[in-house]
Amino acid sequence: MRWENLFDDLENQLASELENEVDLRVEDERLRLAKLTLLDRLVALSAVDPTSSVRLVLTDGSRLSLTPSLFGADWCAGLSPGPGLRESFCIVPLEAVSGVALSPDQIAASLTPSGDATAASPPSRGLRLGSILRDLCRRRENVEIVGTSDRLFGTIDRVGDDHFDLAIHELGTSRQQAKVSEIRLVPVAQLLFVRV
Repeated sequence: MRWENLFDDLENQLASELENEVDLRVEDERLRLAKLTLLDRLVALSAVDPTSSVRLVLTDGSRLSLTPSLFGADWCAGLSPGPGLRESFCIVPLEAVSGVALSPDQIAASLTPSGDATAASPPSRGLRLGSILRDLCRRRENVEIVGTSDRLFGTIDRVGDDHFDLAIHELGTSRQQAKVSEIRLVPVAQLLFVRV
């Protein structure tokens, strides 16, 4: 009889320890999820399925379909259907995103642990949006700027701390003084995305 009580007690202790271990794993997972950022979720989704397209809901209520492939400190970028359904490269400030519409499979993929975040981070992960805008300026790229109130075409002339100068000219033309209709100072806070 004493042996039966001993084995019952040992079984109860083992069951209790297994339950505590499960509780600790559940709590660890809750803590991991609590630390995830929107950027982390997009990076994880891209790592699981690099061809996965997401629908970004922008702060003006418009939607942008994007296949995110590059990520910075405060932006993401990738291919997006443009005018005439021709794919073009878009850069989206994360501050311009008010939501991301995902399928159930995409939700699961975006929650996938990515291991050591610093080891898995591409070099662009530390770049801020201003650095990307300065690079477009240096390259004299023709860009489409979509802001909260309008859509502009032109070339970025210079980039400040919280704004940039856009020489507005017709889409597809090079920046020539005679073709520039105006220079517009564009606050970065009003930027929804840049199409290159």
